[in-house]
Amino acid sequence: MSFCDWHLQWLDPIELHGIGQYASDAYFMFCRGNWQDVDPSDKDLLRYQQWLHSTGGEGNGLERDVIPHAADLPEINHSNN
Repeated sequence: MSFCDWHLQWLDPIELHGIGQYASDAYFMFCRGNWQDVDPSDKDLLRYQQWLHSTGGEGNGLERDVIPHAADLPEINHSNN
């Protein structure tokens, strides 16, 4: 069996060497979109899942911080004079 054949046979990432529960939960939540079917034990994955539940799976309601363009920032004088 070639490597390519072997690595395509897994159904859950936890079947792969070195992959733990966090990676498995994250894979199903982010890559497969099965966030409702996962019971994460990681606090951050759990918070993300709760947020998705609260938004009906839309994941809306966050706003980006406004980051000023570098040209709009005041010039900094680096001299010690």
